[in-house]
Amino acid sequence: MFFIRKNTNFKSYDESKIIYPPPRFLLLFLALLLFSCTSDDLENNSTNPVINQLKNDLNLDQFKNKNIAENLVVNWQTLSRIDKDGFEIYEIEAIEKNPSKIESNLFQSELKYELISIKNNNEIHSYLVEVYSNLNYASFSNSIQNLKHFTGTLNVYELNGTLINQLVVFNGKSTNPSINNHLTQLNTAINLFSSKNNLTGRVPECSTIFFVNVIVNVRTDHYSYITVGTYTQKALQYSSYSTYNRIEPMSVPCGGSEESYANHYINTYRDVMDVQITNELTGKAKCLNDLLDKDGDSFVQNLLANFEGESEFDITIVSKEHVVSNQTGNEINGRTLYTENIGSTLITIEISTSKTNERAALVGARIILHEYIHADMYRKLYTTEVTNQEVLDFKKTYEAYGNQHGAMGALYINSMKDALKAFHKNVLTDDYNKYINFYGEAPSDTFYEAMAWGGLRDSDVKSWTDLSPEKKAAIETLASRVTGFSKTVPCPN
Repeated sequence: MFFIRKNTNFKSYDESKIIYPPPRFLLLFLALLLFSCTSDDLENNSTNPVINQLKNDLNLDQFKNKNIAENLVVNWQTLSRIDKDGFEIYEIEAIEKNPSKIESNLFQSELKYELISIKNNNEIHSYLVEVYSNLNYASFSNSIQNLKHFTGTLNVYELNGTLINQLVVFNGKSTNPSINNHLTQLNTAINLFSSKNNLTGRVPECSTIFFVNVIVNVRTDHYSYITVGTYTQKALQYSSYSTYNRIEPMSVPCGGSEESYANHYINTYRDVMDVQITNELTGKAKCLNDLLDKDGDSFVQNLLANFEGESEFDITIVSKEHVVSNQTGNEINGRTLYTENIGSTLITIEISTSKTNERAALVGARIILHEYIHADMYRKLYTTEVTNQEVLDFKKTYEAYGNQHGAMGALYINSMKDALKAFHKNVLTDDYNKYINFYGEAPSDTFYEAMAWGGLRDSDVKSWTDLSPEKKAAIETLASRVTGFSKTVPCPN
């Protein structure tokens, strides 16, 4: 059995000379020059088409593997390039925000990830690999040219989250048990570096490959800080569970006992530090927020979990009869406020009671989630964790789009879509079933994407205007269906 252990500026949003070295330093000079050239090559990779394609094609949030979708960050600064036998190979390490720990009679305790892009004969093949290192062998070194003593299984994914299959590596020699053509380039690239020396250095053959059926149980422990007397301490609030099949079957190489290769349950534990939210909402808005932030299935905390870590910010969400825009004077659905002071840690969300009451329940949920996203963006913009790679990536995108709605359209549409879909189906179940009965089909992902664009379409943000006319027309049409939805919310007792 496997066990994985997850260890004052007020802002608001209503929305010619060469000097030759002495001869005795010549060798050192040449060595430094060579090193410098290698560094320059890597620094200039921002214009490399392979890297640009890799960045454009990678969509971590589309992975059904929750650990990849919710817990993985790509460390682009670890980029390395290898050229061998006509192959141009790029490797970038991906790391877990909350590191996993595996307890197993087959695999080592550390789970590793890497992005690999291979260019050969003007074709580019890119993969995300999840690496299990076998016991009694060297662990994966995040470089396919240094696998001489490595044995383990590589789960290989396309960049859109689709699991292709596995490669089995035994002392650096890779095998493709599935004979899947999509793995040929990666399998060949790894074997470029396998040992082919004399008999004493020859890699022993692995004549047997086993297959393991894997079922994954996911447990998420939610923590927050509480104050007891004069002390602030971390406390477990609740645990949520889910079960899903990740790989069936999983290929594993030689090296384990017979009983190692039975059906396996992988229990994944993740520790998440929830954002402290003070709920001062009333009526329908309070009911919706309670359902969205329900223990064990918090759509709010899952949305905010895009930025892991012990956030220094707290959120207060309140009801106001009418929330009015400071810019236009018109009533709006809600707004998020933050005072940019040194030491300021409070973000306030105001939700318009009149707007929420007159809208369909699913629209009300979208309004609340929309404002939570604004709060999440304030956290990223003003956090003291200035070296956090995810923060740096967010700020780069934010600067490109110029404002929060622009960044929201570029970065959060998929997260919002997924949250609305799950909330509609699992919480507003009666409304969901009525949709199916009326339209003769279940709501599509495109419908929930149309819902997610609410509050952004009218702002003409760049990510919206960049869409094709056909795409925008389809979104407008689907979004209009929500007018027939129920305003009633199934409030918990």
